[in-house]
Amino acid sequence: MTSGDLPDAAIYYQAWIKYFNFVKSSETKSKKPKYFFKNDVYKKQPSHSGNKDDQHGSFAIPTETSFFGIVYEDKLNILSSRETAFLRVIDSLSLDLIHDIPDDSHLKGGVRDLGKFSEGYCFEVITKEPVSGTFQMTEKETVPSKGSEKTWYICAEAEEVKTKLMNLIIQLRLKKQHKVGLWLKKNNPPKQQTISSIISPPSNEESGSKNSTDGYWILLQDWSSCSKKCGGGIQYQQLLCVPPKNGGKACKGEALRSKPCNHQPCPSVKEASEVLPKHGKENVAKPIIKLMPISSRPLRYDKCHLKEGDAIFTKNKAGVGIDNNPNKIPARVVMNDKTVSVYTDDTLATELGTFVIEKTTFKISEGKAHCFLLTSESIEGEFCNIDNNSKINFVDEWNYDFNLFKIQCRTERSVVNLNDKEEKELQDELQKKIDGAKLEVIKERTRKIQQKVQETPVNKAEKLQETAMLAMKKELAIDDLLQKEELEREDMETKALKQQLESEKKKDECLIKSIKEKELEDQYNLSRAQQDKEMSELREQAKQQILQKRKQVKMKIIQMRKRAERKKKILSNELQSLRSQVATQLNHVSKEGNMDLCFKPTNSEEDKKKLLKYCKNNFMDSSPVKFNECLAEPSFCYVCCESEFGDMHVKKRDQCYDKCDEVPKKGNEHSGSWQWVEPVN
Repeated sequence: MTSGDLPDAAIYYQAWIKYFNFVKSSETKSKKPKYFFKNDVYKKQPSHSGNKDDQHGSFAIPTETSFFGIVYEDKLNILSSRETAFLRVIDSLSLDLIHDIPDDSHLKGGVRDLGKFSEGYCFEVITKEPVSGTFQMTEKETVPSKGSEKTWYICAEAEEVKTKLMNLIIQLRLKKQHKVGLWLKKNNPPKQQTISSIISPPSNEESGSKNSTDGYWILLQDWSSCSKKCGGGIQYQQLLCVPPKNGGKACKGEALRSKPCNHQPCPSVKEASEVLPKHGKENVAKPIIKLMPISSRPLRYDKCHLKEGDAIFTKNKAGVGIDNNPNKIPARVVMNDKTVSVYTDDTLATELGTFVIEKTTFKISEGKAHCFLLTSESIEGEFCNIDNNSKINFVDEWNYDFNLFKIQCRTERSVVNLNDKEEKELQDELQKKIDGAKLEVIKERTRKIQQKVQETPVNKAEKLQETAMLAMKKELAIDDLLQKEELEREDMETKALKQQLESEKKKDECLIKSIKEKELEDQYNLSRAQQDKEMSELREQAKQQILQKRKQVKMKIIQMRKRAERKKKILSNELQSLRSQVATQLNHVSKEGNMDLCFKPTNSEEDKKKLLKYCKNNFMDSSPVKFNECLAEPSFCYVCCESEFGDMHVKKRDQCYDKCDEVPKKGNEHSGSWQWVEPVN
């Protein structure tokens, strides 16, 4: 976008217009509209609507060929009425399909001024509709390469309305061309403007002009995103100077512009800590998600006329696609027998897209059971179910209604033939002139008769006779008139009865058609009711089966818990026993006893008593082998050392072993028992 392009806006202009479109052919040479579409809502509008108006005009429909036009950034939407306007979109002109417009000659491209006619001030828009699929303008293809030419005639009662509307369409189309890098000149073919062509402009010989040209800026990159989310950042805009020619003035200003952004202060850690709980573990509750309706106005359905619904809308964005487009917007979808329109609420300014049903195809999204695609000439979008708890199949319902509105409910657009209208106006004008001429002839005859009476005197008898003759003629003329009037009255009554008969026949046909449609609708409703009933029965059976299964699972879980409890007790006992063994073993390993209790016994009774007492106190609970080993006199001392000193006191146990290995000193044999003494180093 360059500095001369229009700024972004939700709605650029609104006004009453007349229009007609047709596929262009070689036989079409006239530059004057011959037809206008007829607005069928004109005769149905309420009488009180004519009392309201605003800056965009009257709320009432002015004439039978009037429609309300709304200019958006990428289209001109045409509405049949301003009452509940967002439900009344019947046609749409995509700016992407308009032929290219030269920057130096705006009226020599896809939009051309036709001038003034008896129908109003008119201009022409030439578009090219693609053969299939959706066309999106790119830097390589600004209009569809293959397609059919279509001409739009758009007229307005006031010249300023026509001029404003025409210039807006031109400027918005130029904005789109500039956005993809396209600048055109009248006598040059479409050419992409590149940096090399700007830096190295054509020479004077090529251009054929020696006039000086001032340098000017073109936009290379629009304002970037802010460098900081908070605390004050900077945005940058990059421009490029097209150099002056033949001594022209240089570009003024800087090629890199900047401006501050996001001035709001950043939240501090202290502020965050005040919000979070100070003590205890933070508990995060399970979120409660509740879908609210897009609009407070209830959804309406009128067969073949109106269907409303809510959905998640994702537009197919050029270079991004649908799946990678993060803008998935909850929207209100409005379908009538001509278009499908998408809004974020009930206002015209929130329009997201318009699909002309005649040129739109319906397709179920691949891999998404709850989504479908609408593909038109210049827009494609995906619609997904916003309420997954709904019992109605979202995709099947819209598939049925879309094909119903597109095929079965389709009606041809009514048109007004301007030639017939002009012929009728000429006949009315001729009849007025004939009536005026007859009146002038009668006046002239009356004047001559009066003049003759004044010039030629007559006697009373002749006058009386003449008066009687005139009276008789008048009487005869009256009889003829009465007979003629009676015949005309009979003809009129006969025609009226015939018209009533034709009207009744049409009513009868409409009634039969309505009855058939009602029968089809009842069959569909009965089928849907039967399906709902079967689904309810299946859900009830599934519910009972689930409850039974849950009961069985519950009993099984109780049994599993009992078995687990028994296993747990066994393992607990084993754990307790193991702990006791470990504690005993630990006590044995770390035991540091009395070395004096260990001695090498003799045959004396006292030693035998000591030996038996020690073995009973320490090895009674042990194995018989260990107990017998303790009672054996040769091994007692060693068993005692091993019992008194664990593995953690190996040194002292070895000292005890040494004591056992020593031979007792002999003394007086009658002096008492043997005594062990420590060796003296």
